[in-house]
Amino acid sequence: MAAVARNTIPFPDPVQDHICRSPSDLNYGLGFQNHPRIAIPRDWPIFITSPTCWNGRDLEAKEYLHVLTEVEKVEIRAALDHFKDLELDGHEIDRNNFPLPTLSTTLEIAKRNLFSGRGIFVLRGIDPTEYRSPDQVLIFLGISSYIAEKRGKQDRHGNILVHLRDTGIKSPYPNRSSTSSLGFHSDGPTDIMAMQTRGCAARGGDSMLASSEMVYNELIRTRPDVIRTLATPDWPADVNDPELKDERRASLFFHNGRIILNFSAALIKAHARLLLDKNERLLTDDQLDALEAVFETASKHYLKINMQPGDLQFVNNFAILHAREEFKDDAVNKRHLVRMWLSGDRKWNLPYDLEKVRSMIFDGDDELEESWEIDPMPGKKPPLPYCLSH
Repeated sequence: MAAVARNTIPFPDPVQDHICRSPSDLNYGLGFQNHPRIAIPRDWPIFITSPTCWNGRDLEAKEYLHVLTEVEKVEIRAALDHFKDLELDGHEIDRNNFPLPTLSTTLEIAKRNLFSGRGIFVLRGIDPTEYRSPDQVLIFLGISSYIAEKRGKQDRHGNILVHLRDTGIKSPYPNRSSTSSLGFHSDGPTDIMAMQTRGCAARGGDSMLASSEMVYNELIRTRPDVIRTLATPDWPADVNDPELKDERRASLFFHNGRIILNFSAALIKAHARLLLDKNERLLTDDQLDALEAVFETASKHYLKINMQPGDLQFVNNFAILHAREEFKDDAVNKRHLVRMWLSGDRKWNLPYDLEKVRSMIFDGDDELEESWEIDPMPGKKPPLPYCLSH
């Protein structure tokens, strides 16, 4: 059961049954809304407890990790063979034509946990050396369809699959194609960020995950000015989308009884690029300070996922921040992740500014053709009819 402490009368949350406590019960003194120097948005909580609010060092692996049994591995291979026998294209895969009668129970529990529990799920035990790349993608699609059935276009090229690896292109700022570390951030407004691990680096490169609610709880107590900055709707909405590049929105929301922290790594990269190339600024000093405070706070409470080849990782993108360690590849061990954005019938209610973009990703431009890049093909865009099952 979740609990929210506010310094005003709480409103009902249709998703979770929150319990209101007075600020004095939590020994936090007066609410920050009455702070003589710092004001936070009215009706916002001063403390939250819920299954999604956690410290990484307190989590046990059994709360988010499932290791496949031999029976489940056989079941996955049988589901793959069944789908291929149907001679359908990969984009047509769903839970009906990728049957997992045993594993489906675990995946249903994981689905509930992603939206109402810890917000993370790792499935381990698939050996990528046993499958060709197209079959690896089919398995990823088939299992993911039990978590969320919709797959979003991740960029203006219509990419459904995005490869995260070192491309060898040198850049003065961190990005998904470099080996440098990436600070805590979220992806665009997608419900679930799903990643398939095709390969791991020789050193480093593990994922780090942190609860947004835990970050919020500390910052509301220690840095209410940061909460105010994050909640002020003057952040660039989307630096990569021409339709949104001039719009502004908040990076932190309290909506429908939930804290949602949403800002992308692209925002940070765009600021660094603009500063370097044109000596212009995309973010203010207060915004940069707020991001630094988020990074530092998340770094105190994160959970490190020691990835293994074949891992499937699912993250509630509106509840959990993620980061990446610096890494180094060698001739044999190369970090290679494949990312999807997922949504489905079970999802969080979002504020308008986020819902608008989520709708664009999953229900938007039908004229933008889906692109399926099974293996990294720089500069090439395979057409939709590319048949994964052949």
